Amino acid sequence: MTTLYVCDGCGTTTENPVKLGHALKRDYCEPCAPNARGFVMAEEQLRVETQKAFADGRDKLIERHSANGFKLPDVIHAG
Repeated sequence: MTTLYVCDGCGTTTENPVKLGHALKRDYCEPCAPNARGFVMAEEQLRVETQKAFADGRDKLIERHSANGFKLPDVIHAG
């Protein structure tokens, strides 16, 4: 029995697909894999940058709105 894979990038058949994705894994032939892999890496970098920007902005909001010991919702105060 032979298994036939079709590249989700270009539609060609491939014997040894490169599987990429987290929630929705797709099969890619060797020529298409670098493009798909590049997307995954760029998306992860954007996620890291976005998460850091949010955390930094939230810290500034907490600092500004918690003056004089004011307790904020959804914020655990150290100390």
